Amino acid sequence: MIENMAEGKGRLVYHFMFTNWPDQAVPNTKPLLQYLQLIHAHHTTGPILVHCSAGIGRTGVLITIDLALAQIEKKGRCDIFEIVTELRKQRYGMIQVKDQYTLVYLACLDALKSL
Repeated sequence: MIENMAEGKGRLVYHFMFTNWPDQAVPNTKPLLQYLQLIHAHHTTGPILVHCSAGIGRTGVLITIDLALAQIEKKGRCDIFEIVTELRKQRYGMIQVKDQYTLVYLACLDALKSL
């Protein structure tokens, strides 16, 4: 619980760590998708903060997968290239290596297969 002592207000904050994801490498999609489900199961209000050591590789992958799955849920389709393009306008270098970019496609495919 984080509290603003002056106002007497507080906010419950959850901190999740995905510890089995080496820098510039990729994990299996199943634990990554389960991790996203866990995050969303606890998310009620406000933004979700995502960060890795550099703030662009693993962070970019997780955000892209989350946005792509949200687009699929809302529109029945997604545009991963467009998502990454938009993210890179906000933070240069989001998704650093080809394997990370491929992981986004594989995670979305596995998520769709599980429906």
